[in-house]
Amino acid sequence: MPDKITAATLRRGAAYLGVYALGRALEAGELVPRCLFYQSSILERIGIPNRPKMKQKISIIAALIIIASISFTLFSCSKSGSSTPLSTQLKVKVTNNLGSPISGATVILYADSADYANKVNVVATTTTDANGYMNFSNLSTVAYYYYIQSGCLDNYHNSSNHFSTPLVANVLNTYNNIILESEGQIVIVSTSSYPYEIFLDGYVIISSLAGGQTKTISEVPAGSHSVRVLQLSGYLLTPTDETFTTNVTCGSVSTVTFP
Repeated sequence: MPDKITAATLRRGAAYLGVYALGRALEAGELVPRCLFYQSSILERIGIPNRPKMKQKISIIAALIIIASISFTLFSCSKSGSSTPLSTQLKVKVTNNLGSPISGATVILYADSADYANKVNVVATTTTDANGYMNFSNLSTVAYYYYIQSGCLDNYHNSSNHFSTPLVANVLNTYNNIILESEGQIVIVSTSSYPYEIFLDGYVIISSLAGGQTKTISEVPAGSHSVRVLQLSGYLLTPTDETFTTNVTCGSVSTVTFP
C-alpha cells in the first residue's frame, strides 16, 4: 500500500508544477511581468532602454528570482516540517523537607535496584541547577533509580523518592519534589578481644565485628538510634549484651565504644 499523502506533500507538488510551468513560459517567450514594465516611462526613469529584447531579458531575470524564491521556500518548508523525535528523558526536581529547591546536588542514575543498593554500574551523573532541577536524556523505557546527595542530605532512606516508574518513550518524564533528608554517621569501636554482632534499631548491620576493630556506619538518618552489641564467643556463662542510645544530626559523627 502506498504511503499516506499528506497536505505538505500536495503543497510541494503544486509548487513544483508551478515552477515547471514558469520554465515552459520562459522557453516560449510568453512571460512579460507587466506589473513591472507596463509603462515605458518607468524603464526610462531607471535608465533602461524601452526595447522588446531588453524587456525580455529583464523578464527572464525576474522569473529566475521568482524560481529561486520558490525553491528556497520549498526547502525551508521541508526542513521545518520534519522534526526529530524527542529522546526519552527524565527530569527530577530536588527539594529539602521544607520544599525549597536544592541546587548543586549530585544525582547518580542506576538502571535497577541492585545497582542502586550497591552503588555500582552508574548510568549517568549530573547536578541540579539553580532551581533544583536535573535532566537525563537518551534513556531506555525502564524504571530508573537515582541517588541524590547534597552535603549531609540525601534520599537514600526515603523509599518512595529514589526510583521512577518505567519511562515513556520519546517524552520528558518529570518527577517533582524528591525530598532529601539529613544524615550522619555512627562509629562502632570494639575494645574487646572477641567478636560481636552489631544491631542498629533492631536490625543486624554487622554480623561479626572482630575484636579490637572499628566500623563506620554511614548514611544514618538524623534522629535517635539504638545500637545493640552481642558477644559471639569468648564468654563463660552468658555473652555480653548491651544496648546504647545515640543521637545523629545532619553531618554529625556519633561514637559507640564497648564493652
